[in-house]
Amino acid sequence: MAQFWIHDEASNWMAVPLGGDTVVLTGDSVRPSPLRAGSEDGSCAGSSRAVVVRSGEVGSEVWVLAAAADAAVHVNGQPLHLGLRVLRDKDEVRVGNGASLFFSAERSACIGALVGAGSTVCPRCKQGIDEQSPIVRCPRCGVVHHQSEELPCWTGYEGERFPTCAVCDQPSMLGADLQWTPEDL
Repeated sequence: MAQFWIHDEASNWMAVPLGGDTVVLTGDSVRPSPLRAGSEDGSCAGSSRAVVVRSGEVGSEVWVLAAAADAAVHVNGQPLHLGLRVLRDKDEVRVGNGASLFFSAERSACIGALVGAGSTVCPRCKQGIDEQSPIVRCPRCGVVHHQSEELPCWTGYEGERFPTCAVCDQPSMLGADLQWTPEDL
């Protein structure tokens, strides 16, 4: 799940998950807040307000930042020209005179079901993965692995632990902490 990194009260970085499909960012509020139907917060009018909208399926979604053309919204230090921007991993967003927020598309690995992809092949065991089978989609590269008692292709077999995804260097732990924070910048 995508998140914004913000400073908490003690100036430590904290990840705030972007729940739902839309969040509102304001210059006087560091925390992203969910959009409420019928709320004036749903407008991106004003010099210190922006809306972030999710588009696409979970796991392959993109997040779009929208604001009025004259809004005081900056991404990576640059004004938000034309009022729209598809956010990329590690983008810095500043609304008005508010604190910087850092967008992160990083997700933790979790067990789900293969839905809407027909069948595919697991890169670890080279066997097919059928629709509705328990899987883990690598948070970094998106490749799908089996993950069940019979085929624990993400985590490992009979005490043998797989340290990473079969395709990339993403650690193969379920529910692991996020790997990146703005401190890495």
